[in-house]
Amino acid sequence: MAQPQATQAEAADDRRAPPVRVMYLTVGPAISQLYGAELSLLQLLDRLDTLRFQVCSVIVQDEGAMSEAVRARRLPVGLAGIRPFDKTHPLSLIPFAASFRQALAAAREARPDLIHVNHLILNQYGGLLARRLGIPSICHLRGRPTRRSYWGQLACLSTAIITNSHFTAGSWIRIPSARRRIHVIHNGIAVEDFSREVQRHRNARSREYKDRVVLGVIGRIDPDKGHDVFLRALQGVAQTMPRALALIAGDAAPEQQGYERQMRRLADGLGLAGNVNFVGPLADPRPFYAQLDALVLPSRYEPFGRVLIEAMAAGLPVIATESGGPSEIVKHGKTGLLVPPGDAEALAEAIRTIASSPDLRKEFGRTGFERAVSHFSLDRHTTAIQGLYRELAESRRRTCARAHRPLARTQIGWRSGHGL
Repeated sequence: MAQPQATQAEAADDRRAPPVRVMYLTVGPAISQLYGAELSLLQLLDRLDTLRFQVCSVIVQDEGAMSEAVRARRLPVGLAGIRPFDKTHPLSLIPFAASFRQALAAAREARPDLIHVNHLILNQYGGLLARRLGIPSICHLRGRPTRRSYWGQLACLSTAIITNSHFTAGSWIRIPSARRRIHVIHNGIAVEDFSREVQRHRNARSREYKDRVVLGVIGRIDPDKGHDVFLRALQGVAQTMPRALALIAGDAAPEQQGYERQMRRLADGLGLAGNVNFVGPLADPRPFYAQLDALVLPSRYEPFGRVLIEAMAAGLPVIATESGGPSEIVKHGKTGLLVPPGDAEALAEAIRTIASSPDLRKEFGRTGFERAVSHFSLDRHTTAIQGLYRELAESRRRTCARAHRPLARTQIGWRSGHGL
């Protein structure tokens, strides 16, 4: 699971070559707030070295917040109405075939050298498109897949596989053909910029929170995120710390809106009306972090945990569950605390430990910030992905050179002289 890195000499060679044209396929959530997978891709697009890499198209599953965000960056957007094939429902082949034709037409117009698929559920398209065009493709895993999905989602056709954590890679690491393609590249953020903006908002912290310990939970409202566990933990905390306050940010997908209503009823039923505010989706999370004394991530299952590195960049202590990715981010007892997933009592004890000690919060915040800078910077993340792009593009050039077939631009991208 090597992480590619370009030397200065290789970077100079890249700058003399035409830029690698990259096409992206990504989901477009039917909710107003963008979360980890979408935000990570947008920040990558913002940081790409445009002398070496060119975004030739971003195909978004459906119209929504993601397509709007891509257009705001003045990047070309394609909408394919992507509908993956589900072999348990044979008739799903009909909409899949129709949307694949749309995606293929968009790809031929974009003329990519490389396809980067930002979510496993779209990889059927990415794998087949890349094969049709004769170019490499990357499957970017944002969640831990089943072993079977390696074949079902056609990741077996991908040239390379990026995972956002070692936990995410775990399901496929024992598959020989997958293992040699896997590159673990943790997500990153612009730590110093994020910290600076949070600090600016912190100076205007709401007066109503001034004498309270404010805990934050941010993320999709979904059973996997463990909001029910958090609320039960908060009930225990409030018995001895009645001034504790939780701000819960985020919204629910259409199919989970009943669960969101259930969580609001649970908070009332637990007697937490004065201890919980559901603040809804956030256009910008930085003012939210400025209101907090600590961040809690109570997930039952968490492939990475982007909000943890955001909180660490904001100088906040974090409490998370050992539910996958968080164990690779949080150093227990140094940058925050880790507890077993689903254990409300352990979570309550961790919250009490953090809430009752301003000195511990300050120390965890300091060491967490240092860890975010050293391990989860956006520059580190972007460099690793660009290194992989360069490696795949160069490998293809060498393959074509060995075959004595000059690379030539065609209406569908680079190819090596044979038909599709």
